[in-house]
Amino acid sequence: MIILNNMYTGRYISAWGNLGHEAINLIRADDGKFYIWLNSMGVFPSAKAAAAKDCTVIMVRSINSHMYKVLAYAKNCKLCDGAIISRKAKNSGTEDKVQRYNAQISMHVTYNGRCPIHSIYKEEDMFATFYTDEVLEADGDVYLTDDVALADGVKIFYVTDSFRISEAMRAYVDAGHPAEASLTALIDKVRWRRIAANSPGSISQPEFNFFKLIRKERDELSLSNALAHFIGKVGMIPFLQRCLSLEGQLLRDEYKMFRERNNIDISFFGEKNVIIIENKIDASITYNSKSTLNSQIEQAVNRYHNPTHGTKEDYTRIIRDIISPHSGDISQLSKYYIYAVAYLLAKGVGQDEVTDRIKCFLLVPKYSKIFKSDKNGRLDAPLLLAKEYKLITYENILKYFETLTVTDPYYDDFKSALRPLASEFNNELEQDMKYRFFKAIGLI
Repeated sequence: MIILNNMYTGRYISAWGNLGHEAINLIRADDGKFYIWLNSMGVFPSAKAAAAKDCTVIMVRSINSHMYKVLAYAKNCKLCDGAIISRKAKNSGTEDKVQRYNAQISMHVTYNGRCPIHSIYKEEDMFATFYTDEVLEADGDVYLTDDVALADGVKIFYVTDSFRISEAMRAYVDAGHPAEASLTALIDKVRWRRIAANSPGSISQPEFNFFKLIRKERDELSLSNALAHFIGKVGMIPFLQRCLSLEGQLLRDEYKMFRERNNIDISFFGEKNVIIIENKIDASITYNSKSTLNSQIEQAVNRYHNPTHGTKEDYTRIIRDIISPHSGDISQLSKYYIYAVAYLLAKGVGQDEVTDRIKCFLLVPKYSKIFKSDKNGRLDAPLLLAKEYKLITYENILKYFETLTVTDPYYDDFKSALRPLASEFNNELEQDMKYRFFKAIGLI
């Protein structure tokens, strides 16, 4: 049996300093073994106990609805004492809890020579589900996906169409399941490394900022609000020129900046130009399954039609002419672009000029594996008008703002929130959990 153990999924993780039970999974105990907590409650179903003998546990973290990040794996895992004592309501909850606790205490698991596991978590119940001799960490960022279009077989592995990535805390893959071969291949192909001795090493206290305080450090809405705020502080034209590398006629305009105009995260509407920034951190692009190309065009024309510059039929024909060289599924990206075309037609921009006066950007974390670009830096996806969107990363944004001095009480917090998104690897949460655990056992 292979078990996918989805770590760091509860909202409690966002609480500053809180320590989840799964923090033990990547830390060697004093007896030389690793103890693994199986989310969410630790208890393993007794009906599956026989099949779980010497099982393999792959530890993952949800990235989005189609992707897990692979953190580590352990083979030859054995059930801990008390791990199959049920939590079901039909049993005596208090007696079961005490029985689980006493069984786990009898294992005498300690860390740093002086910290029994029950003193770390301070609750009289379960502490560990499995034990094993070795846990191996992925050497670099490795992902599992149920979307074959995202897989590359090197860093992003496809699980098979019979398996779906979800927010579930655990998933069991029994022998013979179609996903078993995919997961075994992942273990064989990925480069793994032994976990270093329990030393803080380069692990330091994570930066604290206002976004973490309100649990919005990865929230697209909050970060888009902050980005728009600070663009307003430093000036739109300098931002467009130095951060987005725009030039010429695109800088000779009077822009107004908007948040969520036509559902666009950040947009700049001028007299003759439109700039679009769509922000994607964990979410994927929204396909408009209930919409059609005709309805997207109709909505845009009805919103912006100016009879001075043609009839609605003229607008519709021009928009169709402009997008006719493109193909792919309709999505929020095609909607935004079509709105921009209709807006410029209403401003009197001619058909032959419109495409040069619309610039679209897809803003993503540097570590993102969800989106790919072609050799020209354009979005490589089977979506209508995808090639009109240039990929930029939070590294671009951070580098720009780090060159500036801005008088604002939240400016340092803003830059602090950008740093994890501007990093090559998405490992802040794992490092944070290790820091919290080392602090709990007195190593920090």
